[in-house]
Formats: sequence, C-alpha cells, structure tokens
Amino acid sequence: REISMAYLSKHINLLDPAYITQFRGKKESIYFSAFGNVVRQKDAKESDEQVLGFYLLEKDGKKNLMRKHQANLNLDVESGGRAQILCPDVLKLEFSYFDEQLNKWEEEWISDPSSLVSQGTIGYQDDQPKNPTQKQWLLPSFVRITLSVDMGDGLETKWVSETQIPLKDPLDLN
Repeated sequence: REISMAYLSKHINLLDPAYITQFRGKKESIYFSAFGNVVRQKDAKESDEQVLGFYLLEKDGKKNLMRKHQANLNLDVESGGRAQILCPDVLKLEFSYFDEQLNKWEEEWISDPSSLVSQGTIGYQDDQPKNPTQKQWLLPSFVRITLSVDMGDGLETKWVSETQIPLKDPLDLN
C-alpha cells in the first residue's frame, strides 16, 4: 500500500532547496517520497508527506526486511529516518518496475531530479537523462515485490505482489 502512495513534485525552490521528491528503485531496495504520513502529535512540524524505504539488512548472518520512515521530506531519500524490522529470516527480496512506455519490467528505476537543481533547470523535455534507468519526471506504473522467507525446518515461503502507482507524472500546480 505504501508504495502506491509514491509521488514526484516539480515544486522546488532552486535558490534554497529544502527537499526534493525522489524515487530510487533498485533490484533489492526501494526509497521514495510518498503521501500517507499520519501526524500523531498536536502541533507537530509534519505534513502528510513522508520518505519511505524498504531494503535488506544483514545481522548475525541473517537478512531482515527493513522499513525506513521519515516524517518529513529531505534532500536524499536514502538518508535519515528510523528503521524497523518488518520480517526476519529473508532469503530474497526483489523489486522490479514496469515501464508503461516500453511495456516491460525493469530492474532499476531512478527518478531523481536533484541534478537539475544543481544546474538550476527544471523542465519536462530537455532534462530527460541519457541513462535509460534514470527517468527524471516519471514513476513506474507498477512495482512488483518478490519476498522469500525461511520459515524454519527447511521450509521456504515465497510471496509475489504488484502495486500500482496512480500518480506517475509529477505534481505541477503552476
């Protein structure tokens, strides 16, 4: 559900960027800006925006599925936040990203306009990078998640799920 809340926004203060919405999807990890943060404290300096990440962390020879959450947006979706174990004894975690334009699944999807901020340019057509996995202003239509877990006694359970991202194009309210 949380991956379906991912979004990008073209609202960036080029003179003093305090945050940049990003989506960094790799084969074994995913970090992104999303809606859906629940403010639980009165007068908290938070909004409904958040940064989330899902990845594997090895500890004591075993891999754990981790979830990282930060209540506010920042300049790097992979830094900051608090991590928690979602699932221990993970054998495999794999993400893939559906490119609707090419009608195929990709192993990596990077939507990170931070390079445009350093150049002082924000646009739609001219800022598309040459690297095909780098898609500055577009999110994948779907994300497929494959998770295999050691259930003990030599039993392995595998789950596969796909989630749609309805806001593929960036928010631009100008």
